[in-house]
Amino acid sequence: MIAAVRTIVVAAVAVAVAYVVVLLVNGQPPDGSWWPGPAIGLAAGAVVIAHGLQIVAGRWRSRRVPMRSPERVISTFAARLGSGVPVDELLTELGDAVRFGFAADRVEVWGRGSVEDDHFTLVAAVPPIPHPATAPAHEGLDLAPAELAALGRVGTAGEAWMDVWTPTVAARRCLTMARLAPARHGGDVLGLVLVERADAGHEFRPADDRALADLGGRLGDLMRNRLLDAALRDTLQDLRRANQELRASRTRVVAAADAERRRVERDLHDGVQQDLTSLAVRLGLLRDVAATAPAHDVVAGLDALAADVAGIVGQLRALAHGIYPPLLVQNGLDSALRSAARRAPQAVTVEADGLGRLPGDVEAAIYFCCLEAMQNAAKHAAGSDVTITLTRRDDDAEFTAVDDGAGFDPAAPNEGQGLQNMRDRLGAVGGTLDVHSGSGGTTIRGWVPLTTRTQS
Repeated sequence: MIAAVRTIVVAAVAVAVAYVVVLLVNGQPPDGSWWPGPAIGLAAGAVVIAHGLQIVAGRWRSRRVPMRSPERVISTFAARLGSGVPVDELLTELGDAVRFGFAADRVEVWGRGSVEDDHFTLVAAVPPIPHPATAPAHEGLDLAPAELAALGRVGTAGEAWMDVWTPTVAARRCLTMARLAPARHGGDVLGLVLVERADAGHEFRPADDRALADLGGRLGDLMRNRLLDAALRDTLQDLRRANQELRASRTRVVAAADAERRRVERDLHDGVQQDLTSLAVRLGLLRDVAATAPAHDVVAGLDALAADVAGIVGQLRALAHGIYPPLLVQNGLDSALRSAARRAPQAVTVEADGLGRLPGDVEAAIYFCCLEAMQNAAKHAAGSDVTITLTRRDDDAEFTAVDDGAGFDPAAPNEGQGLQNMRDRLGAVGGTLDVHSGSGGTTIRGWVPLTTRTQS
């Protein structure tokens, strides 16, 4: 319609020009005898002139727009795809190339966040400004499953098709002519290319549609690489975070080991060493008076020394239990925890039917975690009952320590060094710790995998 109107306007201008030419040649306006023969010739000439003007205007517009053929755009894109250029930079270059290659006024390239969700983000826009009549670009596009299914069946879509099958994308349009090319890989729609033209008379040709469909197919590989790059970056961030946590955990473990050694040294110096020194002095005194003192006094002195020796042995045994209990090595986790429960200041019940023996490092980690749970209950929930349950499944070992005390807030910034020590001990053997606490009490649960250890 617009093209026809243009032709009529140009023809009218041509008739006016012809009229002026006749006026200049004859020196007077054409009279009635001049029509219709000359008029018909003049009209035919005007149409020819109008058609010629249209051709000249089209050629001038072609020279004005620095068009490259769609095939050139696709070949350039394919060459850049394997050149190691950053994906987002390549997509921006692609949008610029498509704009000039297809004589478009606006190009948008959208990428999918992941195959699992239906959210698309604006990766490249040429020119780089959002449509004034739509939401900000950073809000993205959330396509419905039906829209994704429709895009999976089309090579290139026009305005009417978008209005019916992809209204979410159609809402992004603000220009007259538009084409939408989905970028697919392995049956999944991973990206979109929206190409728009403001000139309604400059329609997309079938060759443009085929070239855009081919471009979308090749763009699918790039979008797949973009998703892989994003997944790789996320994995690297997780590894860095895990590495930082591992370093912090190792630092805490070393610090805890140093503190434990200092405690043992202090206990030996202030306790056992002092008792042994006193025992040595008393033995010397008994030796000096043994020759002259009555026999019953010597026997009483020896009995007192024997009692002191027994006390020192008890101190050493208790100290050894704090370092690494002999029962844990000899009889396993069940016996060691029941022995520790008998020494606890509150009532502790241990349930471990059918547990059996576990790997030594797993038994040590669970033992000291349960010991820490008992100590925390005695410190923060005095008078509460504690129940420790040990279970073993095919692929992991699990323990729970439950008390009925007042509870605490596990999300508090300073949750206590004890819980952190428990996490570090379990983390060293590949386990995890979960803490739930409230007004009804506290439940501490830990898991340690056994499958990988059995296989190794």
